[in-house]
Amino acid sequence: MDFISNNPFDKVVFPKRVSEGVIKKIDKKDNFFTKQELNDFLTRLQVKSHAEQKYTLFRLLDFSGMRVSEALSLNWQDIYFDNSSIQINKTIYRGAITQKTSFLHPLRHLLR
Repeated sequence: MDFISNNPFDKVVFPKRVSEGVIKKIDKKDNFFTKQELNDFLTRLQVKSHAEQKYTLFRLLDFSGMRVSEALSLNWQDIYFDNSSIQINKTIYRGAITQKTSFLHPLRHLLR
């Protein structure tokens, strides 16, 4: 029986442990835009050239309430213009419960 002379796992570099006080936890109330901040943000995106996709994404997130991972996983087959709805049936990470959410009329022209 042949054995290797050295252990290949001796070369593995383990990540350093971080003490608990070092990592800043994000306060949930600081993780959202206020209504005024969102309006300012969308206005600036709308004025910027080549920012139409970003504007549409953030507008969709604002009007629908869907998660970012749900919005980024959408296909054109998930959008129903005839009844103004979007079928959310997946996320980027894993399958999710199928649900339909209605999107408001102002978004309709952005998605076409």
